[in-house]
Parts: sequence; structure tokens; C-alpha cells
Amino acid sequence: MSPKILHPTDFSECAKGAEAAAVDLGTKLGDELVLCHVLVETPLYGEGFLTAPKIKDVYDARWRLASMPR
Repeated sequence: MSPKILHPTDFSECAKGAEAAAVDLGTKLGDELVLCHVLVETPLYGEGFLTAPKIKDVYDARWRLASMPR
């Protein structure tokens, strides 16, 4: 079993440089690269003032939706 490099990524433009560095390092060391897709929280924007409980409700609903079986 070869050593593994775990590389978290959101596959964004910003992450491409870090991914290239991880691939380069893994190639040089003969390691296996494991990509772990991570979700980046985005701030909520709306009209008017959003209270903390309302923001929590929205985030909780997103997590429930994301964890539903497909």
C-alpha cells in the first residue's frame, strides 16, 4: 500500500495551484493523491436585516437538502 496525500479542494480557480503542487509532490514521492471535495460556506445576503436564528434555519435547510439520498 503506497502512502497517500489527502488534498481538500473545492475545485475552484483558487484551488488549482494547490492541487498542482499536491500532484507534483505526489509524483515526486510516488504517493497516491486523494482529492476530498469540500464545500465552502457562502455568506447569506438578503434585503434588510437577517437575524441569527433565520440564518441558522437557512443553513440547516441547506444541510438537510445536501444530505438527502439521490
